[in-house]
Parts: sequence; C-alpha cells; structure tokens
Amino acid sequence: MHELPKRQLFSACRGALPLLAGVAFFVAQAGAADAGKPQAAPDDQIRAVRIAENAVFAGMGDSGKNEPTQEDLDKLARLYKQLVEQNPKSAEAWNAEAEYQWRIEKHPEAMAEWMTAEKLDPENAAVAGHLAACYLELGRAKRATEYFERAAKLDPKNALFEFNAGNTSFLFRHEMTNSTDNEQAVILRSVIHFQRAAQIEPFNIDYAQAYAQAFYSLLPPDWNTALQAWIHYLQITDQKDFAYSNLARVNLKLGNKQEARENLAKIESEKFAALKKHLLLEINAP
Repeated sequence: MHELPKRQLFSACRGALPLLAGVAFFVAQAGAADAGKPQAAPDDQIRAVRIAENAVFAGMGDSGKNEPTQEDLDKLARLYKQLVEQNPKSAEAWNAEAEYQWRIEKHPEAMAEWMTAEKLDPENAAVAGHLAACYLELGRAKRATEYFERAAKLDPKNALFEFNAGNTSFLFRHEMTNSTDNEQAVILRSVIHFQRAAQIEPFNIDYAQAYAQAFYSLLPPDWNTALQAWIHYLQITDQKDFAYSNLARVNLKLGNKQEARENLAKIESEKFAALKKHLLLEINAP
C-alpha cells in the first residue's frame, strides 16, 4: 500500500475540501479532453487524487483526532470512481482505487478491483502482492504464497515480496502440506525466499534473522550455512547476546565446542543465563 508522506501537506482536514474540489475539476477536465487539448496521463490523475487523499488523512495521529469526515471520504470515493471510469483499461487506476478501499477497510471491494487490475496487467507485481495479502486475510495461505512468489518473480529486486513469500509458507506450512516430506519441501522453499530477501537487503535485520532461524526447522539442517547466516546477523544487529547464543548453539551442533564456549563467554545479559547454563552443560558433557 502507498504510504503518507512524513510532512503534513495541510493542517488537519481544513484544507482538504478546497483541494478535493480542485482535484475533482482536474480529473473531470482530464477525462473530457477533446482533440485540441491533450489528455492528462493516468499517472498524473492518480497522483492528483492521491495528493487529495493524503491531505484528508494528514491530520490523523496516534490520538485518533482529526479523523476524516464522512463528507471527505465520500468525495474521495467519487474521485476514485471517476478515475477508473475515465481510465477503465488502466491497471494502475484500478490499483489506486483498490488501495484506497483497503485503507478504509472495504477489503472485499478492494480485492475485486485488484482482480480487475490483474486481468488488465497480469505482470503487475504490486497488484500480485496486494492480492496475496487478500488471500492471506481469507485464510488461503497456499494461494497467498503463490501470489507472493509471483510478485517476487515479477519484481526480483523487491526483498519484501521474497520475505512475505517465505514467511507465509513457513508460518502456515502445516496447512499447506499433508506429510512430513512435503512440509520439509515447504520449509526449504521458505529458506530460499528468506535467503533471497537477505541478499537483496543485506543490512535488514529482520530478513537476516528469519533466514538464520529457519535452519532450525530444516531436516537435515545445514549447520555450516546456518553458522554463516548467524555470523552475518551478528555483524549487523544490536542484539549481540541473542546472536552469540545462537552461534553457540550452531557451533555445538557442528561439534565446535571451543567456539561455542567462546560465544557464550561474550554474552552479558542475565536474560540468557539459563540458556547459557544449559549449553555449557552440553559443552562439558563427555
């Protein structure tokens, strides 16, 4: 979904109504252009409507004050309806209206519009990603994973699509399989998606952690690769004790008792005292 800009375009919603009127005029003129007047590109119309939407929602904060009025929301709805009516073959126009519908929690309407956008442009990665979220909300994890994977394939530089594909398949692996062997195939697929996400954004801590942790569920586990994943996580995280505790676990699995002992010696927080004691017992066992 598109995000609001950090800066506030207007003070609360007070400036929204004049802007909405202006945008409505712009969209209407764009759609009514004749041979003597060049028609505004759909991108320009979409941008104008989104500026109006941002203005309406700009006054909202954590306090919940300055919420948009129903009048504002109705005008925005009319703007988006006008947008798709004037650009019925534009997947981006349908996507824009769907994102607005999702924002105001009209999820079935949003999904229907994203499905229209998909028919118009099957290669649109953003639309595929949105539909994945819709299927996930409906509890259709397998379908959601397929759409996240499609989005990742269409936009191979988007780490979030890879992460979402891995996360959905990993979390709902029991629902997606009917045997232990198939479950392991799903986990391996998740590991690959986490790896790709971490490679695309190597300094993203969440992606690095998800990749490293997934090896604990893999059978047989690839402890050597897991060790490298945790080393990378250690290099980029502030949670050093957590990283060292996992490095100790993996080194112990590899039979590297001295390295595991060195990892545990670097842990400072008392939160890891019980785990540290347990791992030391394993290290000292004959």
